[in-house]
Amino acid sequence: MTLAVEGAASGTFSGSNSTTINVTTAGTDRIIVVAVQSEHSTGAPTVTSVTASGLTFALRKAYKSQNVPEYNDLEVWWAYASAQLTAKTITVNLSASTDDSCIGVFAVSGVANFANPWDPNGSLPATATGYVTDPAVVSGVSTTKSNCLLLGFWGNYTSGGAAPAASPWGSVLSGHNGGGGLYA
Repeated sequence: MTLAVEGAASGTFSGSNSTTINVTTAGTDRIIVVAVQSEHSTGAPTVTSVTASGLTFALRKAYKSQNVPEYNDLEVWWAYASAQLTAKTITVNLSASTDDSCIGVFAVSGVANFANPWDPNGSLPATATGYVTDPAVVSGVSTTKSNCLLLGFWGNYTSGGAAPAASPWGSVLSGHNGGGGLYA
């Protein structure tokens, strides 16, 4: 079955330790992916939970970086949705109030293994840190399965930061908040 992305939505929040976002799917048997980027000058809050009625979210990857003077936390969470979702509310809670944060959600259809939809290759998930004068580069990524989506998540802590070049990749979502951004 062909993998496809649907139902993408994004939002921002500041001065809070909780937010919500809605997702709608076009059918049943979807993997729901939630990405959260948070930043703060005294240490980025981490995600303590991602919840929605009828869904059980698990952490895929948490990545922290410090680019003086800001701290950044980018986390990717996922859940299997057996039923079709219509404006399903997802709640994200953080360990502390955030300065600037972004959230994104999307669904993936066509997944064969709902218990573990991720490619088992040891090079994944890969991470990198960059800066304006020294862009992040992720290399050495390969997949074991033949039917894969390569998903990239990029967060920044500064206003006006540019998303990585999309070509030959497509953009699923983006969010911008005064001091931060999230791109997938």
